[in-house]
Parts: sequence; structure tokens; C-alpha cells
Amino acid sequence: MKNGMEGGRFTALGHSRGLSSAASGHGSASSTAASVHGDHPSHFSSLASVQTSGPLSSLPSRSEGARALPTRTTSLSGKSDRLHRLEQRLSGLHAGLEKQRQQRYQHLIEKLQHVEEDVADVSAAGNEAQSVFREELRKIEADLRERQSELETDLARREQQTQEMERRLTRMLQTEQEALREVETSLMNAFTEKTKALREEILQSGQLREEQEASLRHYCEVEIPRLRDGLQQEVRERENMERRILKHAAEEVERLNGQLAAEREARERHLQSLLSLFEEVVREVQRDIAREKEDREKMQEDLVHLMEQTIDRITTSI
Repeated sequence: MKNGMEGGRFTALGHSRGLSSAASGHGSASSTAASVHGDHPSHFSSLASVQTSGPLSSLPSRSEGARALPTRTTSLSGKSDRLHRLEQRLSGLHAGLEKQRQQRYQHLIEKLQHVEEDVADVSAAGNEAQSVFREELRKIEADLRERQSELETDLARREQQTQEMERRLTRMLQTEQEALREVETSLMNAFTEKTKALREEILQSGQLREEQEASLRHYCEVEIPRLRDGLQQEVRERENMERRILKHAAEEVERLNGQLAAEREARERHLQSLLSLFEEVVREVQRDIAREKEDREKMQEDLVHLMEQTIDRITTSI
């Protein structure tokens, strides 16, 4: 009988040790799960330690063999019930921990899926923004090429207008020079004709004088007084006529010189006005070219600034 009681006590002790090892296993699993997830309550580990140490401390030792048999049987059945309840609680805790671990694992999987979807959305948005940026760059390049073509056409047109203006001014200058040459030719012809007429008149006067001298020599003895008076009168008239002719010639020459000076001054003023007009046209063309160049540089600077802002926005969004 005593040997049977000792065998039952050893069996209960082995069973309690197995349960304590299982409880310690569950406690280590719960502590491992707590270390993995980071947010399990600490009372699980304390409960496992209590479950591990409680049955062992409550088991009867070898020195209790002198106790009465009914008391030992009651304590063994109470301990078995308590161990069974503890085992059920440990099983429930282990199932709860496993379920919580599965839920957290599923939650992490869902978070990873959301993160992957966000990354895919950001990548798609970046690709779309990059395609839009490339399209904008192509449009800007097309606009720049069109603007450059327009500028080249405008410069060619302005150069053609300048050449046409130069040709027109050259024709006007040639026409003016031809007109001046014609005026000079007409003045020289008039002066030559007047000089020729004066020379002929002087020759005629010489011939007349010779004829008069011949007549005087022929009639010197007959009509000397009358011829002398007539000769003196003729001399006076001739001198007066010569003075008048010389005075008229001098006045005519002076008038012609005045006309030449006035014509020369008018020509110089006209040439000066033409040169001033041409210089003004050249300055206006230069100002237009400088203004066009400034506008083009400003537009290029604005486009570069816009591109930099767009790149900064894309970089910031990425």
C-alpha cells in the first residue's frame, strides 16, 4: 500500500513536471511572440512563470510520506484539477496568441500591399508627369524653332527693305546729280551763248569802227567837223555801250554765281537731309533689332526659369 502511494506520488510529480515544461514552453513562445510583435502584455510571461513554478511548489515532497492517505488523495485530485484548468487556460492563451499573431501578420501584409500600391501610384504619376514634361519640352522646342524661323524671315525682310531703300536713295541721288549736271550744262550754254553774242557784238563794233575810220579817211577833208563830232559822239556811245555791256555781263555773271551758290547750298541741304533720314532709318532698324534680341533673351530666360520650376516641382513630388 505504501509502495502504491509512493508510485502515485512520483506519477503526479512527473505529470506536474511535464505540465511545467509545457507551461514554460508556452511562456517562451509567448515571450518570443511578444518580442516579435512588440506590443503583447507582460502578464503573459508572468502568468507562464506562475504556472511553471506554481505546480512544482505545490507538489508534495518526499518528507511528507508520514501524512494520512485520504489527505494525500484529496490533494492529488485537487492538484490534477488545478493542472487541468491551467492547461486549458494555457491552451486558450496559446490559441489567442496564435490568432493575434495571425491577425498582426495579416495586418502587416495589408500594410505592405497598401505601400506597394502607393509606390505603384507614385511611379505611375511620375511617369505621367515625365511624359507631360517631355511633351511640354517638345512644344517649347517647336515654338522656339517657329520663333527662330519668324525672326530669320523678319531679318531677311528688313534686310531686303534696307537694300531697297539704299537702291532708292541711290537712284534719287543719281537723279539729283543728273539734274544738277543738266542745270550746270544749261548755265554754261547760256553763258557761252551770251559771251559769243558779246564777242560778235564787239567784232561788229570793231568792224564798224574800221568802216568809220575808212569813211573818216575818205571824208576827212570834207566832213571833218561833222565826222569829228559824230566820232566823238560815237566814241562816247561806244564807251557807254561798253560800260553797259560790261556792267550787264558782270551782273549776269554775279547772278549766275549766286544761282550756282544757291543751287550748291540747296543740293548740300538736300544731301544732308537724305543722310539724316538714312541715319535715322539705320538707327531705327538697330533699335528694332536690339529690342527683338532683348525680347528673345527675356523669353528664353522665362522658358529656362519655367523649366527649372517644373523640374523642381517634379523632384519635390518624387
